[in-house]
Amino acid sequence: MVSLSTIKNARLEEGEGPEPITYRAIRTGKWLFNQEMYDFVDIYEMQCSRYPLIQTNYDWQKMHPGEKPLAIMRPPDHSWNRVTLLQAPEYWSETGFSYTLIVKRLKARRFYNVSEDDIKEFQQETEESEDIVFAGNIKGVSVCREILENTMEDVICHPVIEIPEPFSSGKSEHEKYTEGEGVRFEPVPCDHPDCSNCFSHPLPKKEWYAIGSPADDPKVLEFKKKNPPSKVETHEEVHASIAGDGLNLGCA
Repeated sequence: MVSLSTIKNARLEEGEGPEPITYRAIRTGKWLFNQEMYDFVDIYEMQCSRYPLIQTNYDWQKMHPGEKPLAIMRPPDHSWNRVTLLQAPEYWSETGFSYTLIVKRLKARRFYNVSEDDIKEFQQETEESEDIVFAGNIKGVSVCREILENTMEDVICHPVIEIPEPFSSGKSEHEKYTEGEGVRFEPVPCDHPDCSNCFSHPLPKKEWYAIGSPADDPKVLEFKKKNPPSKVETHEEVHASIAGDGLNLGCA
């Protein structure tokens, strides 16, 4: 039986929720010297959300080095929540940023016979917008990664998976980006306790939780009635009292 410590998932204040942000980048084709223009230019638009980090979780780990945090993880759709014991947690806060970035959608448009003046005008219009970041020129091989590398935010890119669109099978990456509304993404759990997208619901002190089960698991609730945490003095007694219940419990 290991000694567990609770990580306090502080709730964000009003107005500190996800902040939408859009990134734009370009990919230039072949330069036509005789016409002084590019044969084509791809304009990429990546829609993201910046999720503020839960600083108190990171501070807790610094004050309790080596201890394993116990926290409640949830998926983006809130379809479930489970108590998890993090063996070797990593923190987005260690990057020096105050947020993690989740990519929501990527789309692109191709323009032909584009001059340098056209590109400069597009860049100026983008930079004048408060909620759009111009990420410069990219190769277009790994678009999302290249955009965030240009803005030096690749270290805080939250893991995501692509949401398959109908009839997208067999299409090239460029075709997916340029057709319809582009490619959509959804986040997957990141196991970073300071991520406000993946962690919520603070665990109060002096309570029982079953690792891998919801906080309101019926078996856990029944166990709480029979075994008030205040009556348990040692972890050996805890281990003996739950051996027959089929639960891997910890007292936070």
